[in-house]
Amino acid sequence: MVQVLRNDPCLRHTELGRVLLRLLDMSVALVRERDALIENVPAHLASLAAEGAYECAMAWQIFGEMLQGAGEQAGQHGTTEVPQQRQNDGAVP
Repeated sequence: MVQVLRNDPCLRHTELGRVLLRLLDMSVALVRERDALIENVPAHLASLAAEGAYECAMAWQIFGEMLQGAGEQAGQHGTTEVPQQRQNDGAVP
């Protein structure tokens, strides 16, 4: 899935598109390295790290729902055009 997104120039050629791709790459790495990461979190930080993971999961859930809604709304208007993104604005989606 990430590779398909990576191949689309709409994401590859914008700063925010590249940010999204990097974030997705990190999530793929998390899945791949999950066990090793868990083993390397010190016991005294496990609860705090878990809290951070839950917050990230919630952020991804909300982001996905918003993205899905935007895609459905664009489909209702008969357009597949992606709104122009400002270059180098530094915001994270």
